[in-house]
Amino acid sequence: MDHFYRTRRTAVAAAMLSFWTMAAAAQTYIEPDTRVGRPYLEAALGAFEPQSTNHLANQDGQGFGLVGGGYRPTPGFAWGVEVTGFGQRVDTPAGVSAPSGFRSVDSRARLSTEGLDVNARWIIPFDRWEPFLGAGVGWYQSRLEVRGTSFFFRDTVAEEKSNDFGAHVLAGFDYWIRPRIALGAEVRFLRLNARFESLVQGTEHVGGTFLMLRYRQAF
Repeated sequence: MDHFYRTRRTAVAAAMLSFWTMAAAAQTYIEPDTRVGRPYLEAALGAFEPQSTNHLANQDGQGFGLVGGGYRPTPGFAWGVEVTGFGQRVDTPAGVSAPSGFRSVDSRARLSTEGLDVNARWIIPFDRWEPFLGAGVGWYQSRLEVRGTSFFFRDTVAEEKSNDFGAHVLAGFDYWIRPRIALGAEVRFLRLNARFESLVQGTEHVGGTFLMLRYRQAF
């Protein structure tokens, strides 16, 4: 986890330095009205650090991605809808054994999550720079999958799904490189629980912290 946070600080510092250099070279102020009162599309990729959970050991975040869109009615406010996906590797829960026809069960299992969320952002316009804070809620499906090996192929040995509501908070910034195109960075924390009753007992924390780089296009 310490490595993740060191990486996060380095990535944010590099992004801010790059955007600061572009801002210093800019000769023309971009009117914020060119992106207010318009819909937008967005995409993001980043790193995922899972939240510590109860019964799943040795968690290892495998990345994060989203696509979405929204609308910005005023310079200081925007709302959006996003489709998100992220995953992690965990130790295979104790008690999962190889069924008939399988030689072995993998020692590591995959926990993947996809969701649909809505969020609101409060924006501070400052020339091309626009820091923001936000929050949102969503509906997520988490899947814990254990795979194994037979004599001739690999396949799923055990699987359990969980559908749950989650909530997140976020902070970040956009830098408008063109009147309607922005690059930016964001840190987000998602609180999300799931239950995989046939594989592990109790409630598991399957959310965590995300660091992402964003692309936003207003129309």
